[in-house]
Amino acid sequence: MKEFASRHLHQVETSHCVPANVHNQRETIFRNIQDIILLHETSVLPRLSDCTTDDDVALHLLKQAEEFEKYIHYMVGQTQAEASVTEKAIQQNLNTMVTLSMACALGPVSRKRR
Repeated sequence: MKEFASRHLHQVETSHCVPANVHNQRETIFRNIQDIILLHETSVLPRLSDCTTDDDVALHLLKQAEEFEKYIHYMVGQTQAEASVTEKAIQQNLNTMVTLSMACALGPVSRKRR
């Protein structure tokens, strides 16, 4: 999740190929995803490995309940974000970004010699 979000945020913020309407909608599209990533990296995941039972997991997550309110902010903006990414230009640019990200993740394609 972190790599995916970071890559797309970076591209939207720095690439000259990103249309202005996509760049202007970045706060709407990504909202507080960085806060959610940080929550999982610093609070949820590190201590989750210490849990040995379902009850331990439940207790651990309940202790983080206040922090999970970050998801409320994220979900409140979901309808507006979906509306903005369904605009043709934004949708086309996001599809291009996903394709490029997948290509980068796969690395260079090896070619067979004949």
